[in-house]
Amino acid sequence: MATVSLAIVLLLVLVVLVSMARITRDKCEPDCTGKQPGDMVADPMNCRQFYFCLDGGSYTETPFPCNPGTIFSEEKCVPGDDCVPLCNKRSLCQFECIDVEISKKADQYDCTVYSDCASGRSFKCPSESPFFDGHSCQTDEQRCCSCSPFCRKSDAGHFVIDMVDCKKRYYCTEIGIPQYASTCSSGNVDILSDSCSETTPCVTLCTNVVGPNGCIDIFTCEESGYFAKCRGKCGPEYYHCTNKDIGNIVSSSKCTDGNVFHPETHLCVDPSKCPFQDASE
Repeated sequence: MATVSLAIVLLLVLVVLVSMARITRDKCEPDCTGKQPGDMVADPMNCRQFYFCLDGGSYTETPFPCNPGTIFSEEKCVPGDDCVPLCNKRSLCQFECIDVEISKKADQYDCTVYSDCASGRSFKCPSESPFFDGHSCQTDEQRCCSCSPFCRKSDAGHFVIDMVDCKKRYYCTEIGIPQYASTCSSGNVDILSDSCSETTPCVTLCTNVVGPNGCIDIFTCEESGYFAKCRGKCGPEYYHCTNKDIGNIVSSSKCTDGNVFHPETHLCVDPSKCPFQDASE
């Protein structure tokens, strides 16, 4: 009798855990429950975008961006810059078909490409929503899955390199995107020996990746000129590349006298002359 009771308890616990997992997963889906066609609902993975509801509680295939300097809140786009998405996109990014509840896998090197796990077919995002975020093609580059470190089954107990930062590596405890990072105090990560080395050159598999903050924090010069650190924002920092810098990582420079760098004109201007939300903070 006690064995039967224990089995029932364990079964109930399993049902609750499965239900909790489903609820957590559903937070990553637009919710048109009880909405009318044409109503706007939040993009759970990007609080600067929204979906339109369709008949039957469905929603548009791709999200729509709010205007620069606005975020989606209370069923509409409102002035603002800082917001927290309902769903963390890292929980949905996968580069292998290992999670049965996620039907698509991202390309680890190309943010515009993804694959369908059921058919194995690869697809390229359309130009109007070019960036795949683990769930759908959308317009915000900082939601990209690509260029994230990833631990495969064979990596358990070992390190994988950071694809953007040649001084960083991650320790793998399970399959998926790792959370435990260590940074070389000197030198760069040696891919072959899985250690830090003073003689190893800086090797990155991805360059000039737009991070979750909307900025390129590690910049590699691919051509000469002036380049914004933060695209779509007017902040004080920018990158300057000369011919001798091409192929190398450079540190950011900063506008003086309270000016900000215009991402389109590539000049330091008064904040009032920049059409984007000020990112000087």
